[in-house]
Amino acid sequence: MKHTILIVSNAYPPNFIGGAEIIAHNQAKALTRAGHQVVVLAGDTYSGHRRYEVYEEHFEGICVYRIRLGAENFGSDYVNFFNEQVNRAFTTLVEQYKPDVLHIHNIIGLSLGIIDIAKDYGMRVVITLHDHWGYCFKNTRLLSNNQPCEDIFACSKCMPALTGNQMFIPMQARSDYFRYILKKVDVFISPSSYLAEKYLEAGFPIEKMNTIWNGIDVEHYKNLKNVPSAKTRFTYVGYFGKHKGILTMLEAAASFCYKEKLEINLVGDGEEKEAYERFVKQHGLKNQVKFWGKVDNSQVKTVYEHTDIFFIASIWPENQPVSITEAMICGKPVIASQLGGNLELVKDGETGLLFEAGNVESLKEKITFFFEYPEKIVEFGENAKRIMEKNSFDQQILKILDKYEEKPRKSLPFRRGISIAFEGDVFPWQIANRKPARENYYVLSWIQHLEDLDIVVLQERSQMPLEEVRSRIQAGEIMIVPETRADIVALLRKENCGFYYTEQDSAFAYVKYLLDRPRLIQSLKIRSQRVTF
Repeated sequence: MKHTILIVSNAYPPNFIGGAEIIAHNQAKALTRAGHQVVVLAGDTYSGHRRYEVYEEHFEGICVYRIRLGAENFGSDYVNFFNEQVNRAFTTLVEQYKPDVLHIHNIIGLSLGIIDIAKDYGMRVVITLHDHWGYCFKNTRLLSNNQPCEDIFACSKCMPALTGNQMFIPMQARSDYFRYILKKVDVFISPSSYLAEKYLEAGFPIEKMNTIWNGIDVEHYKNLKNVPSAKTRFTYVGYFGKHKGILTMLEAAASFCYKEKLEINLVGDGEEKEAYERFVKQHGLKNQVKFWGKVDNSQVKTVYEHTDIFFIASIWPENQPVSITEAMICGKPVIASQLGGNLELVKDGETGLLFEAGNVESLKEKITFFFEYPEKIVEFGENAKRIMEKNSFDQQILKILDKYEEKPRKSLPFRRGISIAFEGDVFPWQIANRKPARENYYVLSWIQHLEDLDIVVLQERSQMPLEEVRSRIQAGEIMIVPETRADIVALLRKENCGFYYTEQDSAFAYVKYLLDRPRLIQSLKIRSQRVTF
């Protein structure tokens, strides 16, 4: 069966290249080679186009539609997960290409609303998980002190509410919406068992979770020519952020006994680059550390030709780092922190070595091992390459195609408790202090289907058409409206099926009144559904 697949990613080569983007692009190419039609919708933060302008490009044989985004689209204190402009762009592509599969990669900055649209068009929805964003707004599952978060349901401890641009949306509303929308997904693909387990802990359905390793471009890394060096070269490729643990490696190098025989290649960029440069200068590591800057993915092979051992010292649990799989296919042993998906890729004492994350002495011990047993560099590297040669993108795509075509699996209903939606982006402050077990809060515009809500609160200056109000009442929604909307108030009085308030602060008092009386909610919903206009 041949498919038309719409791949969505918040960034896409060549404008931005990270692990997730490399995976998305290579999957698109592999699917195209297999005879399927592939179209990509991607975010763009680099071009000179107007914000939300959509334009078409072709990159390495793949048709890519890019939508111009701004920094605000990605800010963690903004709504970086729902966007009507992105929804409209997505709908236009769906109507034009009529895809039967939506495959989502990283989507922060775009819109989870496309899932509702895809389901309305009868599409199968697949998401490849690349990090913890589905249940952690920071992606990393790290607290502000860089310690692992042990309570994944307490997001408000890190950020009580989204407050950008004068909005006030309690973090619970984000969490509730994610649970609501992601339960409509047909298939979740996790490259690591580690990440799959974490999503299951967060309440995601086990019957939809699948572990499929990321593929690797085996042909691209064939015939690698190692450039000889008098030093033993340790290389890191990726983002320069605190959570990546690069400072642990620099601290190890500063007090290393074989310091003069060691070289560290740092490939990439990020907010911590200046801090690393200062450390190198202050500790006399200028002859040991080389900053390569950003290297285009098409040229990263050159980096590995100047590498003896790859290292990744992350202090947060990685999923399945693409940089590790690249190093392995190039025949390089890996030193990795003993966290997350690293443990599934690196077989300690066979394809590399594992060390305690953040522990300088533990890392120095592993570095020393390769100086004392240099023959292990080749041995471990060959072992790593043999494993990755069995994991090409074409082989990976066969497994993914099986998921596109398998019979849909039923999961538990997404409804849980009472669903309350507020019009606008300023919620009553009282919600941030509630710890409800069976209450779900949303921004009204996020919810596309009327039957999914129980209580709707309109803002003081609501412009909702009367016809829409009638439709919502007949769908069983209990309306709480401002007194200034005399037309709606008259309707509610006549049918005795809702409430009206005089001041915005008093609106939540009605919500609380109803939440304390679940039988009244059911009675009012039934009464609303029986109304005829």
